[in-house]
Amino acid sequence: MRASCRILLSHSAIVVLLLTFRASTTLAQTSSAPSQAAQSTQAAPAVESHLPAKWNEAVFALAEKIAGAAGTSRQICMEVKNISSLDSSATSQIRLAIESELIGKGFKPATGGLRARVTLSEGNEGFVWVAEIQQGDSSRVVAVSLSRSINSDTTLHATPFLQKRTVWVQTDPFVDFLERQMTTIPVSVFTVLERDRVALYMGNTGHWGGFSAGGFISISPSSRDIRGRVTALDNKKIKMFVATTVCTNPPFLDCVASAGREWPVGDGWNSQYAPGRNYFTGLSEDSETIKGDPRPFFAVSRLEYDHGSDWIETELDGMARLYKSSPKPSGAFSGWGDDIASVKPGCGASWQVLVTGTGDWTKADFIQLYEIDNDQPRPIGQRLEFLGPILAMWSSDDKKSARVVSRNLQTGMYEASIVSVSCSD
Repeated sequence: MRASCRILLSHSAIVVLLLTFRASTTLAQTSSAPSQAAQSTQAAPAVESHLPAKWNEAVFALAEKIAGAAGTSRQICMEVKNISSLDSSATSQIRLAIESELIGKGFKPATGGLRARVTLSEGNEGFVWVAEIQQGDSSRVVAVSLSRSINSDTTLHATPFLQKRTVWVQTDPFVDFLERQMTTIPVSVFTVLERDRVALYMGNTGHWGGFSAGGFISISPSSRDIRGRVTALDNKKIKMFVATTVCTNPPFLDCVASAGREWPVGDGWNSQYAPGRNYFTGLSEDSETIKGDPRPFFAVSRLEYDHGSDWIETELDGMARLYKSSPKPSGAFSGWGDDIASVKPGCGASWQVLVTGTGDWTKADFIQLYEIDNDQPRPIGQRLEFLGPILAMWSSDDKKSARVVSRNLQTGMYEASIVSVSCSD
């Protein structure tokens, strides 16, 4: 019920209600039972609510008061204005929940007639949601309040969702890419790491110039699905890993055989690449308090906390396992692909994990976002679909996004994308 009216509640009415209402009173007087109209078979289907229980009670209470103030009218134009500390995603969730309750009570959207102007405000003791209902020359003001609490049940978080930005497309396969901003001149350098070549392009994001510099890499024979990664040592120098070969550039391309456990598998942790294969032999002991025999894995996702680091490995038997500074797993997950990457977007749980699907190189793929709750994964939001297989995925340095290499089966092109987690509408 997204009405087009844009009339705001007067500032004086908000001030009066903030002074009048105390955060602990209204909800205690409100029943949380669903309305009879909402239970009726004639009511529209309710929108799935992602609000905590106490917030749903506040939504129900406010919708009840709006319905009572509306009298017999069931034509309504509603607007929600947020002047509190809630973010745009939380505001949207509350608006949709109020609209769902009103539709369940028989209200229909209309541009004229009854107007409900809802303001999400905030006082010293908590949130106050105020609705001014105007019909003709008469108006009524109703409100509900909700205490601010450290209890997670009454804390709203934005619902994260995934976005993809394609930054490079080419016909030849590549294993990784990297964009760096130069400090001496206002341009960026885009590095494309192929199986046997590194190419450097200059320009601005999405507008890269011709081939600038690079070179060919001499590597040992390896599997068809070879792994590679490019890392920035600073704004001038990069280091590249392709199977068991390590290269640096510039001033010139210098490639040597890997010395052992120096492959950067993520978040400052290293491992050794298994010769002739596409996986790693196990985390090195200096990665964490890791003891016991090394476990081969395809990818690792590190989750750093005050007490230390947890991590997830996708292992060769098709299972993903959660470890907590111990060689014994705390949890095991099935149905995950080989590539995972940890992110810390700032909404929802502190750490989340991007996970690819289980298809092969001939099928379309996807990325699903997960939170780890009580040592078990919980999917968040809709998965992000790709038009072909995902060939590589690495966390960004700032943990807000991940670099993804994929192949578009419709065009046959290889694509470089940045997948990020958004916390707002």
